[in-house]
Amino acid sequence: MPLKQWVFIGAICFSFQASAQWVKYEQSLKGGFVAFYDPTSVKSEGAFRSVLILKNHNEPLVFNAEKPHFKYSSTIATQLINCASNSYKNNRIQMWSQLNGSGELKKDYSYRDKDNWGNLKPGSIQETLHQKICLTIQAD
Repeated sequence: MPLKQWVFIGAICFSFQASAQWVKYEQSLKGGFVAFYDPTSVKSEGAFRSVLILKNHNEPLVFNAEKPHFKYSSTIATQLINCASNSYKNNRIQMWSQLNGSGELKKDYSYRDKDNWGNLKPGSIQETLHQKICLTIQAD
């Protein structure tokens, strides 16, 4: 990835969720969460968009991938979307003890240097977000 895109990604990773204006875009009955995005956080460069995403879980989840184990009720992710290739990746995920990205920050992962791009699946929650971000928000 060119340096210009890494600078773009880096700038997005340091967005502040405190001033976020969350808009609901989907609910997963199977996954047990409600998903929101912050339209004021969207940044664009060419085919790329970045956006903050909030997921509020109906019930607290248990993180047990590594110790110490803990419960969390919401996550805030900084996601990079490639509108041209219909792909996406999370650059950063924060796990919070309370809903709406509040309470205690339990874990903060950076995936910025990982090449973990995923492809859109028709009818998915990710596709709903992709349509909102790529089709309704114009590039700079």
